[in-house]
Amino acid sequence: MNRYEKYVEIFDSNSISKEAAIADVGCAKGGFLAFLKQRGFSSLQGVEIDPKCAEYARTHYELDVATGTVDNLPFTDGSRDILIYNHVLEHLYDPLRALAEANRVLAEDGIVFVEVPNAGRYEDGRIFDFYWFCMREHINHFDLSHLTMLMEAAGFERIYECQSLMPYNSTANYPSLCVLFCKSKNVASGYGADTLGLSNSVRRYIDAEEDFLEIHRDQVSKLAASGRPVYVWGIGIEFFSLYSLAGLRDCNLRYLVDKNPAKQLKTVGGLSIISPECLSSAPLDSVVVIASVFNKDDMVNNLVSMSYPIGFITFC
Repeated sequence: MNRYEKYVEIFDSNSISKEAAIADVGCAKGGFLAFLKQRGFSSLQGVEIDPKCAEYARTHYELDVATGTVDNLPFTDGSRDILIYNHVLEHLYDPLRALAEANRVLAEDGIVFVEVPNAGRYEDGRIFDFYWFCMREHINHFDLSHLTMLMEAAGFERIYECQSLMPYNSTANYPSLCVLFCKSKNVASGYGADTLGLSNSVRRYIDAEEDFLEIHRDQVSKLAASGRPVYVWGIGIEFFSLYSLAGLRDCNLRYLVDKNPAKQLKTVGGLSIISPECLSSAPLDSVVVIASVFNKDDMVNNLVSMSYPIGFITFC
C-alpha cells in the first residue's frame, strides 16, 4: 500500500487526471488498478500474460483485464492516455518492440509510467548475496541514464524521475527507479549521457557481494564438515544463492522445506520440497538453515515454539 501511495503521489504531482484512459501493462492480479479504482480513477484497463492472474483481477476486483502481451496490446491506435509498465521492462528480451507498441496505442500527448529496479543503487538496496543477479528473469539492468536512452530510442522524452529505496517490508528495501516519459516526435539523443556510471556501480556491487558470499562460504563449509543432517527452510532466491554459490549442496541435505503448496512435491537436485510440519520429526542432531530474508522472523519464532529441540542457522 505504501508503494501504491507513492505511485499515486507521482500521478498527482504530474497532473494526471482521474478521467485519463489508463492501462496497466503486466498488471498481474490487478492490485494497483484496484488501488487506482478506490482513489477515483475511472477509466482503467489491464493487460496480463498469465490467464489465471487476469481472471483473478476480473473476478476479485471486477476490473477490465485482458489476457495479452506487451507487443500486441488490445487497444486501437492513439486510444490510451497513460500506460503503466511496473516492473516489466527488466523482463523483456526486446523492450524496443514493446515500446513501439506503446507508441502506437498512446495518444499524441500520452505518458508512460515505468518502474524498474535501479541497478545504479543495487548496493544500497542489498537483500542477499547477488540477489539482483540471481533473479534469472531479470535480463535487463537499468539506471536512469540507460533507461532514458532506451525510451528516447523508442520516441519518448523523460519528464519526471524519482530514485528511492522503496520498502519491500518492515526489514528490507529495494532500489526503485520511477520515471515518467511523454510521447515525443523530437526527442534529443541521450547517448552522450553518463554511460559509465552504471558499469562502475555494478562493479562496486559485485565486489561487495563477493565479500558477503565469502562469509557464507566459510559458514557453509563448517556446516558441511560437521556432517549434521540439514533441513533448508525457504526455497527461493536466497536458497539458490547458497546452494549454487556458497556450497550448500555439499552439506548433508535431507529435505527442503517451504510453506508454499506450489513448491511442495517438487525437487531440487533430487531433494523433495516438503511442508514445515516435517521439522517436528527431524533428528536430534539436525540443523535447520533458514534461507529467507522476508520470512526469517516468522520462521525463527515457529522453530522456537516447537517442543522438539532443533538447532537452526540464519544466513539472511
